[in-house]
Amino acid sequence: THIHTGIYDYDERQPEWLESSFDATKWLLTFGKTPKTIHWDCVHLDDGKKLTDTKHRKLLNSFKYWITATDNPLENGGKIISPVVASHKTNRVIALINAILLHSKELKLAKYQLQNVNDD
Repeated sequence: THIHTGIYDYDERQPEWLESSFDATKWLLTFGKTPKTIHWDCVHLDDGKKLTDTKHRKLLNSFKYWITATDNPLENGGKIISPVVASHKTNRVIALINAILLHSKELKLAKYQLQNVNDD
């Protein structure tokens, strides 16, 4: 039955709303009339290096996969969600990523990646 639902056709590196390639340093997300841009290469971590530096590739990819997972049917109990719901979920994830990045120094993000992120 999953062949007919299309959930296995989902490309976690290239959802339909991601206009850029997964590996691009600038992402263009189009859920509606107003596209959203993420400038990954403008983010500096507490070690002074950009998030796009090869040293931080795992962290960057964690953030990217977190965003693309928002409407992945395999992450949503096999359900295909509407673009409106996907947009809301993506905005919440981006807000969480921004909060983590804003606290980069306190979390020692460059050294520990996401290990110091918890619910405290």
